[in-house]
Amino acid sequence: AFALAVAFGIPLILRGGWPILAIGALGILAGWAYTNGPYPLGYNGLGELFVLLFFGILAVAGTSYLLAGEWLAESFFIGLTPGLHASAILVANNVRDIETDRSAGKRTLAAAFGRKFGRIEYTLFILIPFLIPAMLYFRGYDHRILLPILALPLTIRPLGLVWSKTEPVSLIRALVATALLQLIFGLLFAVVLIR
Repeated sequence: AFALAVAFGIPLILRGGWPILAIGALGILAGWAYTNGPYPLGYNGLGELFVLLFFGILAVAGTSYLLAGEWLAESFFIGLTPGLHASAILVANNVRDIETDRSAGKRTLAAAFGRKFGRIEYTLFILIPFLIPAMLYFRGYDHRILLPILALPLTIRPLGLVWSKTEPVSLIRALVATALLQLIFGLLFAVVLIR
C-alpha cells in the first residue's frame, strides 16, 4: 500500500513540490507508526489526533494547495469535517473495545479515561463539523454553504447507539452509521464547494 501511495504520489509531488512531498512522507511515517515502532501512536492515545490530521486537515489542505497553487485558510477549516468524522469512527471503535484494549495494554483515550469520556469525545467529533459550514457562511460564503447541515438527522442513530449501548454488535452499527454520515455530509459539502 505504501509503494502504491508513493507511485501515485509522484505526479502530485511534481506538481506541488516539497510541501506535497512532506505531507506524503509524514503520512507514510504516521501510517507505519500508528501500530509499529517503540511507541505505537494508535495504542498510546494519539490515534484520533493523527486521523484528524492525515484523513482531514492535511488531506484537504494539501489537495486544495495542489489545485489552487496556494494555501487557503478555509481549506484547513473544511479539512476538520472529514477528519473529525473519521476520528468519530475510530472513537466508536475504541468505545466498543474498551475492555479488550485495557487487557491488551492498548491505551486509547477511551480505555484510559473511560466510556463516558469516549462518548463525549464521540459526540463532539460528530457534531463539530456542522459548525464549519455556519462559520463559512458568516465569513461571506452564500447560503448554499449551509447544505451539509441537512445531514444533521443522520447523527441521531449513531449518537443514540454510542450513548445507550455497550455490546459490540450495537456499536458496530454505530460505526456503519457514522461512516454513512461522513459520506453524506462530505458529498453535500463537495457539491456546494464546486465552483
